Amino acid sequence: MNPQFSARLDAAVKIIGLAFVIISGSFALWQYHYAQEREFKKVFFKKQLEVITEVFDVLAEMDAAKTDDERKSAAAKFWIIYHGKGRAFLDSKMFQALDFPAEYVAGCVIKVREPVNISCESFSASMSAPRFANVAREQMSQVWSLSFSAIAKDDPWSTPAK
Repeated sequence: MNPQFSARLDAAVKIIGLAFVIISGSFALWQYHYAQEREFKKVFFKKQLEVITEVFDVLAEMDAAKTDDERKSAAAKFWIIYHGKGRAFLDSKMFQALDFPAEYVAGCVIKVREPVNISCESFSASMSAPRFANVAREQMSQVWSLSFSAIAKDDPWSTPAK
């Protein structure tokens, strides 16, 4: 075998091997990053689902309450979720969909203002939540495609993008 050809072949094999190592390392690093982000998202979305469930539990608690004190206690829990966990874990569309339950709680349970869209006599707390349920289900089905930076930029108090 020609020494010049042998040297070229050796250099080509080394370059190809180095390229393979770099590509494999890059792919492994990308997979690790993707897996880590997915695990962090999993925790976040589990908490988001818990908050959604808490909203429905509190509304059901209002419906099941036997006394005004029990209803007002459930309303206080609703406002804690609304102003606390809701702001931290719900996106702007879900948070906006809480407007109807919030109107029910403010107008029919604690009676701090007149309800605009709700008749307190013919409504229950649970009946105020179907829109929230639809939006939550829709958002949860789409959420895995979002990055954490996109989630962080979504302010629940802002008007949602269409």
